[in-house]
Amino acid sequence: LDHECALADRQKEAAIYRSLLAADPAHNKAKEGLAVSQLRTAQLQLETGSPRAAMTTARKGLELIRSLQARDPSNRLWQEIGVKSANATAEASMMAGDWSGAREANALALDSARKLVGVDRTVPEWRTDCLIPARWMEIAISVADGRQSAARNLIATFRQDFTWNDVSKSADERFAWVMVDTLDGISRRAAGNEGGARASFQRAALYLPKDDNLMDARLLGAARYLQRTVKVSGLPASAPAMAGRVQYNVGALLSGPGG
Repeated sequence: LDHECALADRQKEAAIYRSLLAADPAHNKAKEGLAVSQLRTAQLQLETGSPRAAMTTARKGLELIRSLQARDPSNRLWQEIGVKSANATAEASMMAGDWSGAREANALALDSARKLVGVDRTVPEWRTDCLIPARWMEIAISVADGRQSAARNLIATFRQDFTWNDVSKSADERFAWVMVDTLDGISRRAAGNEGGARASFQRAALYLPKDDNLMDARLLGAARYLQRTVKVSGLPASAPAMAGRVQYNVGALLSGPGG
């Protein structure tokens, strides 16, 4: 993925939707398209080391999709886009250091994702790509706030509610499992349990793809964090095309309000 070209494509796409909305402010499909374009742009901005820009973009997309949801609360596609936009806003806010904004967006994502999954539990993507990301960010916020007991309970509940297998996992789901065990390791280390922390960090690495040439920006960021910060070895290498391009800062998600 050429992130610069991808960002340029998203900007062109957004410009088309804005021109449609200039001609017809009530054009719901254009609003939907612009919200999705902003979501994708925010994700690219996160991957290339621009969390503040990503936060601004994601918030604009979230505001837009929520205006559509107010018109038709029964529209499941808009609900799904809304959860993903709230998740992107929470993620970008954490990385940008706006933990108050992250808490607010995460609370919205959790509530919306639970309602969406409750409507139809046979749609796996609503669990894997909407609810599970919101749940790992809830844990991250608890750890960042120093609420270690709450974080440990949330981690235990996560493992009860979701089951890992290594078949056909989306990047969102893989990253969530990596983050949960990384956060578990950080929580255990804070409690003085270095052996437990090391086991958690090693387990986090098991959720990464087994092959080298890792392409996903967030998984690559997680692999780098585990390798450089907590000294986990034997991790997959990045694809040559990705080397130096991805600046997804996992450490910023783990530093907390006090840095």
